[in-house]
Order: sequence, then C-alpha cells, then structure tokens
Amino acid sequence: MAADRQIQPEQFRQLYFLVNEFILWHLSRVRGRFDGDLDCALILGEIGHFNMQKIISRHRTPDATLREALMQTQTVKYYSEIPDIGDLIKHCNALSISASTGIPRETVRRKIQWLQEQGWIEKNAKGHLSITPLTAEAFKDFNQEMLTEFLNIYEQIQTVLLQDSADKAARINYNQAKAED
Repeated sequence: MAADRQIQPEQFRQLYFLVNEFILWHLSRVRGRFDGDLDCALILGEIGHFNMQKIISRHRTPDATLREALMQTQTVKYYSEIPDIGDLIKHCNALSISASTGIPRETVRRKIQWLQEQGWIEKNAKGHLSITPLTAEAFKDFNQEMLTEFLNIYEQIQTVLLQDSADKAARINYNQAKAED
C-alpha cells in the first residue's frame, strides 16, 4: 500500500477485520498442527525462514539449477546433501533463534530437540540448524490451505481499497459536473 494513501475510518475497520480474520484463522490452524505449542511453530518457522533467505534472494525466478536441485529433495534426507541448495542454506543456531523470537534459549533448545525427533530439522556438529525436505512434505497441504486463505483475504482487501478509489472518482465526477452547472 502506498504510504500516501489515506484510509478512511470505515475502510480501516474493514481492513483491520479482514487482517484479524486471517490471523485468527491461521493461529488456530497452527495451534492445532502443533498440539497447542505455538512456540514450537514459531521456532520451526523462524529456522525455515532464516535458512531460505539466501536461496530465495538468489533464485527469485526459479532457474534450471534450482528446479533440478528441488527435484533432488525427493530422494535425500537433508538439504545439505544437495550441493546447489546445501551451499545456499543460511544456517542459524539456538541463540540466534532465541534472540529473534524472544523465546528463552533453553526453551528453544528443548523445542529444537522435539523438531529433530519429528525429522523436520537437522543440527550439524557445529550446532547449525536447518530444515529438512521432510518439513516441506509434512506441511504441503497446510501451506497450500494457508496460501489459498491468504489470497482470499487479499482479494477482499483489494475490494475494500478499490471501492475507495471508485468512490473518490465518483465524487470527483460529481463535483466536476456540479461545477459546470
């Protein structure tokens, strides 16, 4: 949204409601997926996001190298086994996850242990953390549903914002017609 856009009070209420609707829907689903443990969900999300930053920034448009590397994820246990992806993963550790989430480091360590037991993250000898291909598979349907709902809310937000533009155009046309009389 442009910084210079003025949002009318009624629009603000509608937009706030739509955003809140998505957040509540998503949190409820995350809570269910992680048996109520939102900290664990946040930690996994933070590790995955941190890991993928370098890959996404390097490959904004998937090229042949990335497509081939992603195909290899079907046959490996860890991304580190795929040179074109493993070399790009930006690792993190329990301390950096604790700092970025505000979750105490010991809690982060306990949650990391559980995430490892699920097979969703790996921890190397240096304590570096990265998600595994199993994570993408385990959350494939969950992520698809989330994206579908997000796009649905986005369309509703666009409708609210475009309605304001249409109202402004109608007011301008009305004022111009009135001025010509």
